[in-house]
Amino acid sequence: MTTTDFFRLIIKTFGVYCFVQALFSFLPGFSMTDTMFFTSIVINFTYILIFLIMAYLLLFQTNRFIKFLRLDKGFDNNTIDVKHMNAAILLKIAILILGLVLIANNLGQFLEYCFLAFKKEISAEGLDAGQTGMLEYSIDSGWWGVTGLNVLIGLLLILNHRGVAKLLSPKS
Repeated sequence: MTTTDFFRLIIKTFGVYCFVQALFSFLPGFSMTDTMFFTSIVINFTYILIFLIMAYLLLFQTNRFIKFLRLDKGFDNNTIDVKHMNAAILLKIAILILGLVLIANNLGQFLEYCFLAFKKEISAEGLDAGQTGMLEYSIDSGWWGVTGLNVLIGLLLILNHRGVAKLLSPKS
């Protein structure tokens, strides 16, 4: 496998991710409520359009992207040796990536919920209306716990990736 092929694979994977993000945010983003405003429609449409454009560029203009960022330059060797890559190594890499994605997607929201709860407890004047609504929504629906659990699972996957890979690998 050449370095260009490797980067092409990585970029196309991110392109598929952007397409799936746009697809799954389409229906919830355009759900009708009593408080539907024109600006929220425009913002949702713009968000989805940006993700679709990114997906198109990453999926179908990959070679231009590689040339623009010069990703294939500066390597000592033009090929990547994959002879020693077996299923166990690939499974470990996949588990590490899954743990990192869980942490990256949930850590910011979890820290924001923790900050708001801390601020509510120690603040003399309390939270403003927007922060109160967000904190009550998060506590009522359990998102604070869900994001914390996702961060914990991500950390456990990263710290125990060898054991999880051994557990999930087929017995030979």
